[in-house]
Amino acid sequence: MIRGRTDFSVFNYSMKEFFYMVQLGVEDQHTTRLNIANVLYAVAARFNKVGYCQGMSGIAAFLLCFADEETAFCIFCDLIENVFPSMLF
Repeated sequence: MIRGRTDFSVFNYSMKEFFYMVQLGVEDQHTTRLNIANVLYAVAARFNKVGYCQGMSGIAAFLLCFADEETAFCIFCDLIENVFPSMLF
């Protein structure tokens, strides 16, 4: 038996594959991108010293898989303030 990316019995998904599976039923991709942009604009406005950094879009997209924009923003703010190291960004 071959183990790896094509073996569905092994949970070895990349983020790209995860987002693909989450987006299977979504017809309007523009709305998803707009939601991500809204969360990122709000985070950049809240943390103006940090602004936007590479990788934040992946975090926002992941949070939006499980929550609406407002909740994703709150979780993202909590991550920056309490979880991530102070000089990460």
